[in-house]
Amino acid sequence: MKLKMLAAFAAAAVLTGGLASCGSGDDDNDKGSSAGGAKLSGEYCTIVPLTGHKMSEDMSLDDYIEESRDYYAGVDFKELDFDVSDFEMAEFQSRAKIPNVYKGSYKVKDGKIVFNYKTTTVDNNGEKEVYDVADGVPDDDGSKQARIQAGLVKKMQTLNETGTYYQYVGNRIDFSDRIIAYNILPMVVQNVNGAFKPDEIPVYLYPVDDLICVPTYGTELDGSYKYGKDFTIVYNAMDTCLEDEYSRYNLFQNDSSRNNLKTFIEKQLGSTDDTRIEFSGGKWKWYNSAGELINDGIYKESEEYKGLIALFVTEESANPDEYYISMSPEFLYLSGGEVWLPYMMKAE
Repeated sequence: MKLKMLAAFAAAAVLTGGLASCGSGDDDNDKGSSAGGAKLSGEYCTIVPLTGHKMSEDMSLDDYIEESRDYYAGVDFKELDFDVSDFEMAEFQSRAKIPNVYKGSYKVKDGKIVFNYKTTTVDNNGEKEVYDVADGVPDDDGSKQARIQAGLVKKMQTLNETGTYYQYVGNRIDFSDRIIAYNILPMVVQNVNGAFKPDEIPVYLYPVDDLICVPTYGTELDGSYKYGKDFTIVYNAMDTCLEDEYSRYNLFQNDSSRNNLKTFIEKQLGSTDDTRIEFSGGKWKWYNSAGELINDGIYKESEEYKGLIALFVTEESANPDEYYISMSPEFLYLSGGEVWLPYMMKAE
């Protein structure tokens, strides 16, 4: 039974929840050993549900996954759906109760999904309006509808220049204006502030095993991962800020800003050298290059998606922060020696 649970979705439509080679065109999956290795088909939903409901410390990760799927089962739109070489996706505008629906074709190239947007369907006071990118930008007749149509057609045209996703992806904490601390959780992407990204900033989605992910920066798996066993992630906060291709990279393009960032990270982490996050028995410990503890917490592993983990900062952490505690967990996905930011999973 489909229920309409849309009112709470608009404000939380881009939160992270968490695919593969299919679609039209030639595939060239060289992003990494994991990307592009599965087959894109059917519906996908975010790991964090559109309501923004967070995972609690006492939940198992697999129970949370099922809860997210249950949320999605109650909506009457498709977050992201693949059918042979075509796609359909939903986008919420600010305060909107009904999403805009994009349709078009796609391919997988260089390990990432390349979207070709063709139409957008919008709700105009209960009436469905379909705007086709092939019709071009309409003449401005001064009406609100013409302005909306022109904006959406221009947006599709801009997105088609890069074939990228229409909004950006991050952990819950990445969406905050309070990303000023580098010593509480290892932030593996540096997103721009605000609920939606500027269209000119590219965000590519990658099929990784059975999930849809985005890359992380400044991270690597030291050794291999096996469910239930100890493992270690190497993390460099400076590299994250300078290498992230779709976020705050524009803030660190001159020597002055890079030097300020370097000083800031050195004060919090002791240096800009690599740090290590060691995982064992449900607890993680984060050490700087001098072997000093930066912070610690707990983590959960998924048995369904082996390699999917959730990191929590808790009140018992060495460096607790109430805001980060309330926004935890941070989700990561480990596959083929690489660390990914998981975004979507199969809806069924």
